[in-house]
Amino acid sequence: RTNKRGKNELSYGAPFHTQVAVLLRRTWRTIWREQILTTMRLTLHVCIAILIGLLYWQIGDDAHAIYNNASMLFFNHIFILYAAMMPTFLTFNLERKVLVREHLNRWYSLKAYYLAKTLADIPFQIFFPTVYLIPVYLMTNQPLCIERFFML
Repeated sequence: RTNKRGKNELSYGAPFHTQVAVLLRRTWRTIWREQILTTMRLTLHVCIAILIGLLYWQIGDDAHAIYNNASMLFFNHIFILYAAMMPTFLTFNLERKVLVREHLNRWYSLKAYYLAKTLADIPFQIFFPTVYLIPVYLMTNQPLCIERFFML
């Protein structure tokens, strides 16, 4: 369909907010049904936290270990970024055929799909890094200061 200016305009069966709400419900249902992925993510975060905590054991208060502290911070950032992206990479390929079919049928826009997937993953993107960082922070003997923990 074209608008008043002659440009092509996509129309969908429902308003954007309804598309997002339906996709969000479906995404939450999928996450709930496939608990093994969530359990694996949690287990991965805990195991890597213990390994990093042991690798950088008690370096937080040692001024001579500044390079070790910097490398620990760098590893934390890389791990959290990698751990956040991997579930998307793993599950997107499984959902791709359904996504293409439903989008080409104009059931929902790609923006609504992306927003719903992002919103559904936000609680996990807060919870899992927190579960990871608490033991790492304590095991590496970083100064017990809430501001420094939140900066980490």
